[in-house]
Amino acid sequence: MNPEMPETKEEETLLSLTKANHELLLANNELLIKFDRRYVRGFWFKVLWFAILIGLPIVLLPYIMSTLMGSVGLQGSSSSSSMSETLKNAQETLKLLQNP
Repeated sequence: MNPEMPETKEEETLLSLTKANHELLLANNELLIKFDRRYVRGFWFKVLWFAILIGLPIVLLPYIMSTLMGSVGLQGSSSSSSMSETLKNAQETLKLLQNP
C-alpha cells in the first residue's frame, strides 16, 4: 500500500485536507514568529522610552537647579565667608519677594 497513491475518494480527500492543513500550519508559524519579534522589539522600546522619561529629568535636574541658584545668587560654597554672603543674598531675596 503506497501512501502517495490513495485508493479511494475518501482517502484522496483526507490527503488533500492534510496537505492544506500543513500549509496553513506553516503560514501560522511564520506569523507567530513575526509577532514574537515585534513583541520583543516593542518591549525593549518601551523600556528605553520609560528610562528616558524617568532618567533624563534626574540627570538634568542638578544642571537646571545650579543655573537657577546661580541666577538668584544662592551659589553654594564650602567656605564660611562665602556662606555668610550666601545667607545675606538669601535674606535679600526673601525681602524682595515679600515686598511687591
